[in-house]
Amino acid sequence: MPSIIDWKSSEDTRDVVHSIVQTLAEGRLVVMPADAGYQLVCSGLESSAVEQLAQRSQNDCSVLYLRSCQEALDYAPGLSLVAERCVRRGWPGPLEIELPADAKSGLLSGLPDPVQQFVSTVDGFVAMSVSPHDAFGKALRLLPGPLVGIPLLDDRGQAVQSGKRAAEAADRTAAIVISDRELAEPVPASRIRIDKNKCKLIQLANPGLEQLGRLTEWVVLLVCTGNTCRSPMAEALLRRTLNKRFPKIADRTPSAFTVASAGLNAFPGGMASSEAKQTMRKRGLNIDDHQSSMLTDHALRYADTVLTMTNAHRNAIVNHFPELAAKVQLLSHSNRDVADPFGGSQADYEACADEIDNYLSSWVDLCEEEWFPEWQID
Repeated sequence: MPSIIDWKSSEDTRDVVHSIVQTLAEGRLVVMPADAGYQLVCSGLESSAVEQLAQRSQNDCSVLYLRSCQEALDYAPGLSLVAERCVRRGWPGPLEIELPADAKSGLLSGLPDPVQQFVSTVDGFVAMSVSPHDAFGKALRLLPGPLVGIPLLDDRGQAVQSGKRAAEAADRTAAIVISDRELAEPVPASRIRIDKNKCKLIQLANPGLEQLGRLTEWVVLLVCTGNTCRSPMAEALLRRTLNKRFPKIADRTPSAFTVASAGLNAFPGGMASSEAKQTMRKRGLNIDDHQSSMLTDHALRYADTVLTMTNAHRNAIVNHFPELAAKVQLLSHSNRDVADPFGGSQADYEACADEIDNYLSSWVDLCEEEWFPEWQID
């Protein structure tokens, strides 16, 4: 029976990590803790270890564990926009994503042939994940390659809940077991396949379907100053324009896109201005329930496209987050600002809405269907 090392009670987890790394480098197997239950893992560079893992594997359940979401690009070059955003939003987390991986390009080609064969499906996909558990992350930082893992199951085919039971289930297959809290009821990780914009549900567990939809949908964020005039009107107008331009996409389940708005200097929970509400009513739109929100770091990073009303708005964002410059764009393609109608007449609001609508129409003309996920749910 393998030795059990308790992760939480260790005085220095660095010693535990070094034990994990040494064991894996020697071509032996390790049991690691995860939210979805304990995993039996080995080094992705050791053919003999993967062959041992294959003897314990049931069905196509292997996973290639990576250091970070950025590393997915190294193993699956040319990720689609839908796959890229799902990876960016869903990892680290209990989500396994099958991605098209060409064995002739990318880092997959550097793995031993038996490893490539084990982790690849017959049609050329590889399930990848980034575990949120520190044991995975810290060990991978010291290893030259990825980990390969499968769920550790008991005699009844159920996920193992504790380190002690993991040691019993692994028997002599694993050298050590890293124990970290007993899981009352382990929930298997959801597994999906993404090919371009096509998303196929392989196993639904955690995350659920609604959350999976949020991970893959195209998110547009419209930004002004107070989030009471320009950006709320733009949000309503863009949502309608997308629904009209892509009616079949708008009806997809889970949702294929989300439109939101925020302000650089907004008072959270504030209502849209009465003039903005009236302007939208004349266009058959309702923003009476709008509540203003402050622009946040999370919202900026989560969005795929950020459209600002003025150059000053864009500059303020890019100065703080230069790495996001590519997706933060001025609403107008002519480098013109959309003037703030706040304090102006109803006619000023009407003119502002017309201007915004024209700019948005030009943006929607640039949209391509492959930006929007299409789910296949059997």
